[in-house]
Amino acid sequence: GDKTILQPGMMPAVDGSVSVKKTFRAQVGDSFIVTENGYEPLTEFAKDLEDVVC
Repeated sequence: GDKTILQPGMMPAVDGSVSVKKTFRAQVGDSFIVTENGYEPLTEFAKDLEDVVC
Protein backbone atom coordinates (compact mmCIF):
# COMPACT_ATOMS: atom_id res chain seq x y z
CA GLY A 1 0.00 0.00 0.00
CA ASP A 2 0.81 3.66 -0.06
CA LYS A 3 3.37 4.64 2.61
CA THR A 4 2.69 8.41 2.43
CA ILE A 5 2.81 10.04 5.86
CA LEU A 6 -0.22 12.28 6.31
CA GLN A 7 0.64 15.91 7.07
CA PRO A 8 -1.55 18.78 8.32
CA GLY A 9 -3.44 20.35 5.41
CA MET A 10 -3.72 17.14 3.39
CA MET A 11 -7.24 16.06 2.41
CA PRO A 12 -7.46 12.27 1.93
CA ALA A 13 -10.59 10.54 0.69
CA VAL A 14 -11.56 7.02 1.71
CA ASP A 15 -13.95 5.24 -0.67
CA GLY A 16 -15.36 1.76 -0.93
CA SER A 17 -17.98 0.04 -3.04
CA VAL A 18 -19.78 -3.25 -3.40
CA SER A 19 -21.70 -4.67 -6.34
CA VAL A 20 -23.85 -7.76 -6.84
CA LYS A 21 -23.70 -8.86 -10.46
CA LYS A 22 -25.55 -6.17 -12.39
CA THR A 23 -28.47 -5.81 -10.00
CA PHE A 24 -27.09 -3.73 -7.14
CA ARG A 25 -24.22 -1.35 -6.46
CA ALA A 26 -23.45 0.75 -3.40
CA GLN A 27 -20.61 3.16 -2.81
CA VAL A 28 -19.65 5.04 0.35
CA GLY A 29 -16.87 7.47 1.06
CA ASP A 30 -15.56 10.12 3.39
CA SER A 31 -13.20 13.06 3.00
CA PHE A 32 -11.07 14.47 5.81
CA ILE A 33 -8.65 17.31 6.41
CA VAL A 34 -5.58 16.41 8.46
CA THR A 35 -4.96 18.85 11.33
CA GLU A 36 -2.10 19.34 13.78
CA ASN A 37 -4.05 17.28 16.36
CA GLY A 38 -5.74 14.66 14.19
CA TYR A 39 -8.40 15.21 11.54
CA GLU A 40 -11.74 16.87 10.82
CA PRO A 41 -14.38 15.15 8.69
CA LEU A 42 -15.51 17.08 5.59
CA THR A 43 -18.33 14.70 4.63
CA GLU A 44 -21.64 15.42 6.35
CA PHE A 45 -23.71 12.51 5.03
CA ALA A 46 -25.41 9.92 7.27
CA LYS A 47 -23.35 6.81 7.97
CA ASP A 48 -25.83 4.62 9.85
CA LEU A 49 -27.21 1.76 7.76
CA GLU A 50 -30.79 2.71 8.64
CA ASP A 51 -30.22 6.23 7.26
CA VAL A 52 -28.74 5.22 3.91
CA VAL A 53 -30.76 2.15 2.88
CA CYS A 54 -33.91 2.98 0.93
